[in-house]
Amino acid sequence: MVWEAPLIPQWARGLRLVKQGAESVILLGDFLGLKAIYKLRLPKPYMHPSLDQSLRSQRTLKEAKVLSQAARAGANVPSLYAIYPSMGLIVMEYVEGPTLKEYVSGGQPGWREVVREAGAQLGVLHRAGVVHGDSTTSNIVVREGRAYLIDFGLADFSTRDEDRAVDLHLFREAVISTHPSLSEELFSLFVEGYRSSVGDDVARSVLERMRSVEMRGRYIAARRSVWRG
Repeated sequence: MVWEAPLIPQWARGLRLVKQGAESVILLGDFLGLKAIYKLRLPKPYMHPSLDQSLRSQRTLKEAKVLSQAARAGANVPSLYAIYPSMGLIVMEYVEGPTLKEYVSGGQPGWREVVREAGAQLGVLHRAGVVHGDSTTSNIVVREGRAYLIDFGLADFSTRDEDRAVDLHLFREAVISTHPSLSEELFSLFVEGYRSSVGDDVARSVLERMRSVEMRGRYIAARRSVWRG
C-alpha cells in the first residue's frame, strides 16, 4: 500500500504505509541499502506554521535522544539511522517480526521466555532513566527470539517510580485486554524479567506505586459512572 495523502511530501510518496497515527505516519522503505522505518510527524493545518514546525522539531529531537540513550544502555531498540528535525522525520532500523501480542496469541515456542525478556528490556530502559509511555504488547516486536521495544513517540526521560509504574500498568492492562485467560501468568513473567534488570528493591517500589496508579484509575472510572448515572 502506497499512501498518497496530500500532507505527505513528494519525496515520501513511494514509501509504503505501515501505520497511520494521530500525529505521525510510519512508512517503510530503503535507506542506504537498508530496510528502514521512516517516522514522519505531520503538519497540523489548524496550528500556526512556525509553532507547528517548532513543536514537531522538538518532539523529533527528543525521541531521537531517547532512542540513543536506550541504545547506549544496551536495550533492544531500533538503531537510529538519521534525523531531520526541521522535517519532523526520524529514519531508523526496521525491526522485522511479529508483535509480542501476535507471538503469544500464536502460541509460538518459547513465548514465556520472550515475555520475561520483554520485562527485562523495559527494566534496562528504566535503568537508563527512560520511560516508554506506551509499553503494550503491540509495541514489542519479537525478532529471532529476542524482544525489541519499538515506538518511542510517548517516551520521556524519568527516574520517578510513578512514571515507571505507568509503564508496568500499561503492559498489564494490555494483556488483560488481549489475553485475559493468560493475563496473570503473562504479567508475572514480565515482572520476573523486569526484576532481573532493576533489582528487587526497585521492582518492589515500582510495583507498589503501580497498585496506587490502578486504584486511582478505578476511583476515576467509578466517579465517571456515578456522574453519568
